Amino acid sequence: MGYDSNIETGGDGARWMGIGGVTQFRRDSVTVSLRAVSTLTGEVLLNVQTHKSILSVAMGADVFRFLELDTKLLELETGISYNESTTWAVRAAIEAAVLALVEQGDTRGYWKIDRPPAAEYGIELYEEEEA
Repeated sequence: MGYDSNIETGGDGARWMGIGGVTQFRRDSVTVSLRAVSTLTGEVLLNVQTHKSILSVAMGADVFRFLELDTKLLELETGISYNESTTWAVRAAIEAAVLALVEQGDTRGYWKIDRPPAAEYGIELYEEEEA
């Protein structure tokens, strides 16, 4: 597993006459690698790697003004940030890697996945007719 922070950062801001706002963002990344190894031979049979981005966004506004003949200062700040859950991102990357490994093993014939009919899940499948 790997966790890389600040893969991408940036933002925009503006201020005019002491009043302004700013928006910033940051992107981190989680990487999960899984291998299926034969316990008999030690050969790597399957190898998958998945990535999940973790996004953070912050927005803020501020006021910086001198009042009463520049003898008093007014300074106000406010802001909010949103950070995607790191725990959820790691879990999603692990689940995606396990699913990819299972599907790859099925494709290469190491095991067979029995899929119940979609109707058992209340899903109706529509197949396109060939022209």
